[in-house]
This record gives sequence, C-alpha cells and structure tokens, in this order.
Amino acid sequence: MKKIIRKMFLLMLVIIGGLFAVGCNNEDLTGLEYVKDKGTFIVGFTDFPPFGYVEDGKYLGFDLEVAKLVCEKLDVTFEAQYINWDAQVFEIYSKKVDCIWNGMTITEARCENMIFSKPYFQTELVVLTTVSSNLTTIQGVNDIKIGVEANGTADLNLSENDDYSDKLEKFTTVSDALLALEGGQIDVIVVDKTYANDYVMQKEAALEKYKILDGTVGDIEEYGIAFRKEDSDLRDAVDTAFDELVAEGKVAPILAKYFGESNGFTR
Repeated sequence: MKKIIRKMFLLMLVIIGGLFAVGCNNEDLTGLEYVKDKGTFIVGFTDFPPFGYVEDGKYLGFDLEVAKLVCEKLDVTFEAQYINWDAQVFEIYSKKVDCIWNGMTITEARCENMIFSKPYFQTELVVLTTVSSNLTTIQGVNDIKIGVEANGTADLNLSENDDYSDKLEKFTTVSDALLALEGGQIDVIVVDKTYANDYVMQKEAALEKYKILDGTVGDIEEYGIAFRKEDSDLRDAVDTAFDELVAEGKVAPILAKYFGESNGFTR
C-alpha cells in the first residue's frame, strides 16, 4: 500500500513539474515565439461589419481576410475567435486571443493597456437614425436615447461628455443597437462612418429605413491592431507582413470587395 501511495506521489510530482516547466517555457517566449511555438495566430473580433462579422456560420470581413494572409506570411495557422468587446483587455491578456483586429480605434485609454500596430484606416463618428426621424442633430436635444456599442469608441467619447453621458444606451454589438433603433427603443446610434456608410447604407432595404445626419461627432479616428504590451515583436512582425501584402497588391482586391473605391485605408 505504501509503495502504491509513493508511486502515486511521484507521478503527481512528475505531472506538476511538467506543467510547471511548460508554464515557465511559455513565459520565457516572446510574443512572436509564443505564436510560432503553438503554430496558431488567434485573431479576436466581434460583430463589426465590414471589418469582422459572422454570416451563415462563416467568419467574414476585411480585417479577417487580411489577417489570414498575414498568417500565411508568418507561417502559422489563422484562427478567428469571437470575443466580448466590452471585456477586450481580459480577452487578450487571458491569451484567449493573440491580438484584437476588428476596426479598433487607437485611443490613449486603450494604449494604457495594449500596444498597437501602425494605423491602417481612418474614420469618424456619425449619427445614424430612422428616415422618419425629425432629428437633424443630437446637439442640445434633451429627450433623446443614444445607442452605442459598449466600450466602443462612441461609448468612450460620449461617456466623458456631460451633454450625452446620461442619454446613452449601451449594447453588446452595433447590430444589437441597430435592432433597438428599428424597434424604437432608441432614437439614434452614434457609430463609425465605415459601418454606417460602407455597410448599412450600401443595402437597398436600408435606404428606406435609415439616414445619416449631417456632420460628425468628435475627431478623426485611426484603426490599429491591438496586442499585449509585452508582444512588441509580434506586433512588428504583423506590421511588416501587412506592409508587404500592400506592396504586393494583395490588399487592394479585399478593399474593393468590402468598400469599393471610397474607403479610409491609409497604408
């Protein structure tokens, strides 16, 4: 009996030691080495067409298609992972994903927790409402409900503005906010122009339902790819691969597919 217990104890020590060794090895790896070692590059995204979205069970979008080509250059397997946008920092530091690549605006607040690639897209915030709405602006309007994506750029900007902070209705995705707008639960959605112009308003049925108010909200935004702060070498490798794809003419067809000639691509 003692021999059996002793063997079991030794086996447990071997297992724990092995796990500890693996953990130490992973901790010693740089971001790029970690991705190369496991052989996959996991890209975090949420429902934000045309950059990333799910349709008929397929993961689609400009960002995801470019990311797949970047993975080919890095010689790793591409994997897309749908995440909770409101928990983006947890999602990336828990290593559920290796980066967040989904029309993510570079902000000072986000730079406190993550590092970003070079910008690759410019856009602005606009106000989307229904065709039947009498609104011409959201400035100075008191009795109004404004839909935003939780922890999205519109939420971050308007939450700090006393004129709007108490009027916000926060949603998990912009698509959820759009459903609420259709159902009359909110009056407007403040959202990136790329989503409003290049996705919603490109659909014939949408032209009968929605309109974009004149003007913009806030400053010009720039999109970047977010990484863990310690993963600068992975960030740099992705940047290099991205630039090579642009130079090789492989990004242009994807841009045309999702945006046509009018887009805010900056690389």
